[in-house]
Amino acid sequence: MLAPGALRERKILLQGNTHISSFQLNRFSSVLKNASELYSTADQLLKYCLPRCTFKQLVEDILNDSGGSGNSETFRLVADILQRIAANTASAISAFANEKKLKIDLNAEQSWELYEKCSGEKLENTLANCLILFHAVYDVRCVLLSTFLLTLSHFCNCSSPKGIELYLHHS
Repeated sequence: MLAPGALRERKILLQGNTHISSFQLNRFSSVLKNASELYSTADQLLKYCLPRCTFKQLVEDILNDSGGSGNSETFRLVADILQRIAANTASAISAFANEKKLKIDLNAEQSWELYEKCSGEKLENTLANCLILFHAVYDVRCVLLSTFLLTLSHFCNCSSPKGIELYLHHS
């Protein structure tokens, strides 16, 4: 059992970790929006923004430190990051396919003006970087889904997220 002072110090430490994790998440989002061109590869960008963990681990840490509930700002920021990377990746795939004279339809708008300015090897590198970022953030969806199911299970008086999954399958 922790002494009252140690318990208070642990709570402050956890709040500090949440603050650091939230700062990293905000920094990652800002770099994606405003400064991604400062990095020659997506690997460099990820090493700068997420030096000690994966994107999934970062989001898990934020959710765990907040008692699993997170907050709406965190969910909006993660959703914005996922949407931006997915849209840019789809747009890069479409631009690459168009250059190779392949017919595909990903319903992707040309969302990043860089594609208009590059072709050939530069477009291939851009596509590779988009795919690296897509891979880096893709698995965070299961973390968000688990959080949503847990929250929903509390509202539906189900005993566990598995119970709500069964409820949804039978609906």
